[in-house]
Amino acid sequence: MTLLTTFSSDENWSAFWSSLSAVPIALVYKHSTRCPVSTSARSRMEELASLRPDLRILQVDVIAERPLSQEISRRFGVVHESPQAILVRDGQAVWHASHSRVTVEAVTSQLQV
Repeated sequence: MTLLTTFSSDENWSAFWSSLSAVPIALVYKHSTRCPVSTSARSRMEELASLRPDLRILQVDVIAERPLSQEISRRFGVVHESPQAILVRDGQAVWHASHSRVTVEAVTSQLQV
């Protein structure tokens, strides 16, 4: 069972953006179902979700939801990578990491800032 909120093309994109603005801080996790590094990063994000149930973590499948993934990169001014974690504070990307840098420790340290 995943603790991450996954958005799909069945969802309204405005609901995605609204969910980010509804909380002061959130984490967008961009996941690729074709990448073993993403599989490891997803496990770490699920661990983070279990440790920090107060943190809203939104997962986007970069393969199935390519237009949404591209829009996230465009809106936040962050070059697309996957796996990728983007910390959003008050609607702005304040930190991002990709590949093996997507860790519980890295996100947690940024939450302290």
